[in-house]
Amino acid sequence: MADIEWKPLPTPMWPPGSIFADWQGFILEVSFEEGIPTWRVARRVKDALPDPVARGTADSVTAAKAAALHEAEARASG
Repeated sequence: MADIEWKPLPTPMWPPGSIFADWQGFILEVSFEEGIPTWRVARRVKDALPDPVARGTADSVTAAKAAALHEAEARASG
């Protein structure tokens, strides 16, 4: 897996333990919905809100981070 610096998202806007990373023009986010690790990928857009491109759930935070990165890598190469 690529070397990515994951940073905490502020609470109470996001549940405790939520994290994000910037990676090659994408924003990767791992948060929790009803206690379930949920990942999101959005493309950065200059002077606009990020454009959501994918989201899903996982069994663990580690799996959610891997899924978000995998999706971003697929979008970046395709």
